[in-house]
Amino acid sequence: ARFWVQVISELRNGTKLKKVEENLNKKRCKVKGRGAEFELTPYEILMNDIRERRYKLRKTAGPVRNTRKDARTVILDFIRSRPPLKK
Repeated sequence: ARFWVQVISELRNGTKLKKVEENLNKKRCKVKGRGAEFELTPYEILMNDIRERRYKLRKTAGPVRNTRKDARTVILDFIRSRPPLKK
């Protein structure tokens, strides 16, 4: 956390970041000069696909309400459904 705070404070003080060419079509990318490789995580790949609208997201159905009745209501409904008592 301490390193992150230092980075943020340097950015607030005006440190400029280098521009990086993004090649999101490739999963692996080589950094020139260093030969380092990095791979996008599945989450990053999915988010890039969604941002670039490669996939259309379907609307999902709303939450299904489980209308479970309490015991008292079930008993009263059963009593009401019976024929009336004879006098």
